Amino acid sequence: RLTATSTAIIVATAGFALLTRTNGLTALLPLFLTLFYLPQKGKLVLGLIIGAYLAGMVALNKAQGDLKPQGAVFPLVIWETVNFLRPPAMKTPTSFDRVSPKTIATLEELAPLDLYLRFYDREYWDPLNFAAGGPGVSRFTPAQQKVLTKEFFKRNLPKNLAAFMGSRVHVFFATALAYSRLPWPGYTPVVLPQTSSLSEAWPLAHYSFFKLPEKIFIESFKKRAILWTPFIAIAILGFALVKFSKKIISIEFFISLTFLFQLAGIFFFSIASEYRYISILVYAPLILLPMLTNQRDKNLANS
Repeated sequence: RLTATSTAIIVATAGFALLTRTNGLTALLPLFLTLFYLPQKGKLVLGLIIGAYLAGMVALNKAQGDLKPQGAVFPLVIWETVNFLRPPAMKTPTSFDRVSPKTIATLEELAPLDLYLRFYDREYWDPLNFAAGGPGVSRFTPAQQKVLTKEFFKRNLPKNLAAFMGSRVHVFFATALAYSRLPWPGYTPVVLPQTSSLSEAWPLAHYSFFKLPEKIFIESFKKRAILWTPFIAIAILGFALVKFSKKIISIEFFISLTFLFQLAGIFFFSIASEYRYISILVYAPLILLPMLTNQRDKNLANS
């Protein structure tokens, strides 16, 4: 049943879960399943909350007007396509014709191939789009994006599956080990001037109370491969999936499945080695461990 407290928590957190990133929509899975377990009044309340946030999402998308969203698939397509184009040192029989002629022709409509290669980075797609003097791949028209995407999945990916998986493994581990650039607590004054915001950064560094969290961050960052590791959470997720798969139609299993979808999305669709992408899994034990403990208590009570 929905209590006043649980309703307030859902209202406060559902917006962040559903709307802050595209893959947040996977959170709808356990939310929709919860509807079947609630009494009529609870169904109505939860349904109104979900409906209000989804309606808000549609309204906000329409309000953007001509603002073109980055999307999840095309950045991956263009980044990995340029990865496939990198010339190998060893000229083996499989080194040639790795990318279709139609792909090359479409790429050259925007910029010469060497420009893509000069701005390719193994851990960030950003230089291909945002770097000054770079190809600026967001300038591809929708029709060109459609051609590149179709060619990628139909011709280029099958030819370069090993290179694709190698790239995915590299990006995932660089993300999980927090090897790439990471904004620190005082990063706001650096990034805020790059936006069109009228806000001004609060000079936190001038305040003594800021020094302790800053010191904690710096020290933990030095040991981030251990202190920030997501692999413990991934192991707990694997255990939870096995445990709850005995009863597939259950809230516990669908919540675990949601985390699995998030993990798969991070692995296959990440376009930068940024730790924030995987942070949702670091927090997963806060949800999974109470569910596992509750399941254990139920089993002990029934034995």
